[in-house]
Amino acid sequence: MHLTDQQLNEADLLQVNFDAAKYIDYNFDASADNSHESAKYAQIKAHLVSCAICQSRLLNLQNFRQQLAQDTEVCMPSLQWQKIESEVDAENSKTQVLNLNQKVKRLQKAVLALAASVLIFLIYPNIFNNSTNELDLKIAAIISENNKLQTDFSKFIQTNYMQLVAHETTQFRLQQIDQEIQLAYLNQMSTEQKIELWDERKQLLIQSLNDVPKRRALTI
Repeated sequence: MHLTDQQLNEADLLQVNFDAAKYIDYNFDASADNSHESAKYAQIKAHLVSCAICQSRLLNLQNFRQQLAQDTEVCMPSLQWQKIESEVDAENSKTQVLNLNQKVKRLQKAVLALAASVLIFLIYPNIFNNSTNELDLKIAAIISENNKLQTDFSKFIQTNYMQLVAHETTQFRLQQIDQEIQLAYLNQMSTEQKIELWDERKQLLIQSLNDVPKRRALTI
């Protein structure tokens, strides 16, 4: 029996320092001075000392938190809005102009989230290798699908401003979903809720990739 996500989270919050070659050292805070709490933390420590899988999971969680703590300033591309509007006007669609302007304003205010590729790197191998639970295997499969779609999405080369804005708008929405996914894991939300978020991300990538031929056709 391995530690739960909540127990790992508690261990991380207690600033557990793990040296894989030697030992695990706990720095208990003042709130953990009663016998019940001390016994609980001692039990977690004892399990971590003897369980390589939970040691690896704890290190992944600590690395994940370090990534979240990094500064994430956005460097927005320099776009020529008049050219973008000209292309939209050529399609005789005032509605698209309005929607485009709204998306661009939101895009300019965006704060870069932790890349989903980092989540995939940290979460997917652990789930796939260490679980036989049906829901865990389902979420592992959908994370793998996201990884493949993300690779295809990153390979798409924008050849005009309309394609660039469409690509950046999708990227902005992906970042929003990534933030929701991060919170889902940090708040120990249910596996079903996590699957819904990963599926939403997957469908967004599929839609964006399916729209690529349409965007190319508009440039002919």
